[in-house]
Amino acid sequence: MKLSRLSESELISALRKDFPALQREIIFSIGDDAAVLKAEKDLLIVTKDLLIESTHFKREFGTAYFLGRKSLAVNLSDIAAMGGRPLYCLLGLGLPRSLPTTWVEDFMAGFKSLCQENKVSLIGGDLSRSAKIVISVTVIGRARRFVPRSGARPGDTIWISGYPGLAAAGLYFLKKGNFLEKGKDFLRQGKFFSGEGKNLINKGKGRKRKVFSEGKSIAFLIKAFVEPEPRLRLGCWLAEQGLATAMIDVSDGLSIDLHHICEESSVGAEIELAKIPVHPALRSYFRNPWPFILHGGEDYELLFTVPPSKRKKVIEESRRHHLHEIGRIIAGQGMWLLDGGRRRPLKPAGFTHFHP
Repeated sequence: MKLSRLSESELISALRKDFPALQREIIFSIGDDAAVLKAEKDLLIVTKDLLIESTHFKREFGTAYFLGRKSLAVNLSDIAAMGGRPLYCLLGLGLPRSLPTTWVEDFMAGFKSLCQENKVSLIGGDLSRSAKIVISVTVIGRARRFVPRSGARPGDTIWISGYPGLAAAGLYFLKKGNFLEKGKDFLRQGKFFSGEGKNLINKGKGRKRKVFSEGKSIAFLIKAFVEPEPRLRLGCWLAEQGLATAMIDVSDGLSIDLHHICEESSVGAEIELAKIPVHPALRSYFRNPWPFILHGGEDYELLFTVPPSKRKKVIEESRRHHLHEIGRIIAGQGMWLLDGGRRRPLKPAGFTHFHP
């Protein structure tokens, strides 16, 4: 059987059966955002991510500096999704012989900057030659309490941080044209494009639409894709306060990551379309932003469920953490979208590794 006929969840399930936990200190391992190990007092959280050129990134879509930051950020996001605090990291690099040394220097400068911002120590790694750039990062963190994907129960409310779909829209603009080539280090310098992408704006027919700071919003969307911000403080707060029953970071897309929670928790979900936050930048550029919002990945926001007894506390803190209640967990299987009195199936879609 070819990998293209096997889903990622099926492959992970097979690995989980073939590699059961052999030590008592292993609390959670294969199948979640990170592994959880019992330490003397707290829990150790361990995660790994691979970034492979042409599969996860293209060099022309950003500078080496921001790729260095992002390669660590996606791992920190997994730690956040478990409710942990990052401590250490390991970095493995496979690099082509033709790669300029300045590229490596810029990559490491970006990686170091995010390490310093989050007090993460690089404690080792490996280096090898490869045909394309391969980046392997392992992060080890610590937690007092953790939140798995598998804890959602019927009656829990569903919440998301931030605005989903921004990163996918940023990638859309990068694919439309090499905006970074014109702006170079605009992100690092805080500079924005002016007047870019005018012909890409969807103003609709027969009516005017207010454009959200045209040049700045393209830069804002690209920044969401190029430089995601892991929600570490939020993840820790939700875990330590016992507010979330299940949690995942939105790396593959809202619908498919919600499906992961439902699958692991053996529950279903109802999402209210009117409650999903839509950023003004998305409304300005797209007549139909919902494919980005529901199925676009790489936002690295947190998607989590809250029991009825904790809902009031989360509501009280929702403005501070930019949280949005978007639905509820139900008994049974399947996900449903509630839209103006209609209830229709919400099929999981987003990034998958082996399906075209």
